[in-house]
Amino acid sequence: RRWPVIVVIHGGFWSHKYGRDLMSLLAMEIATARYGAVLNIEFRRAGYGGDGGFPNTFLDIAAAMDYIPTLGNDYPLDPTKVVVVGHSSGGHLALWSAMRGNLPSSAPGNNPVVVPSLVISQSGVCDLKYAYEKFVGGYAVPQLLGSTGGGRVDPMRLFMSDPAQLLPTPSKLVLLHSEHDQAVPIAMSREFASLARDKGTDASFEVIPGEDHFAFLERTTRAFAGTMNSIQSFLYPEVQEELRRGIKEQSDIQAFVDATHDPRGIRSTTKTMTDIADRQQQEQKERHNKNEDNKNT
Repeated sequence: RRWPVIVVIHGGFWSHKYGRDLMSLLAMEIATARYGAVLNIEFRRAGYGGDGGFPNTFLDIAAAMDYIPTLGNDYPLDPTKVVVVGHSSGGHLALWSAMRGNLPSSAPGNNPVVVPSLVISQSGVCDLKYAYEKFVGGYAVPQLLGSTGGGRVDPMRLFMSDPAQLLPTPSKLVLLHSEHDQAVPIAMSREFASLARDKGTDASFEVIPGEDHFAFLERTTRAFAGTMNSIQSFLYPEVQEELRRGIKEQSDIQAFVDATHDPRGIRSTTKTMTDIADRQQQEQKERHNKNEDNKNT
């Protein structure tokens, strides 16, 4: 039997200041639960004189997604069962990864090899036009897309980068949003889910009561549990149904997953994909240092 793949994408308003370590706790929790092979990906980020932002940030996300079948040549992975989880601006990139089939031929990341089965947006920046117009994250959107002056962005770049303008998608979408989120307006997820359903997409919206934007990054929160539950209910609906009916206890899930997969495979696969991500991050740093050296000579 082949493993599902869970891709996690960090937030931080696409800024060079924040990296994939933000998602390390969730990645380890998913791997420990053995829900599937976990890929905690990095991408070129905007700012600090680097080469992140449009188009390279999007090219990196697309490349990571489309590399899954290649990994599947050597490891027991199922590229037809891919879950993508993204927090904040990572939620934007996760949703965008599900819309790539609607991109024009000139857009970065078009013609996808892998389309997610499920996307979970954790208080995600799911509507880039909304974020741009409402100044969500300050100048984060112009920095991501490249400002044309005065904080303005190219309308075509905005279109090619905006999940809300690229609907519909065959992927199932789960929009989770913290009730007391002060970084990304909860209305964004609510309205996006409604728009997605109107466009014929299977989309749900859930408010996480009593928690803030960063609750998704803490293991003991409702937001974290809601994410894990969404993954589990999608990948292992038979367990979820038995839990609902009271036939199984939560502690039985580990034994069930172990019985349906080879736990040795997930450990080796997760380690391999982490090594690949580390190498890609090192190459990114080397490119940045080389660019800095060229500027100084």
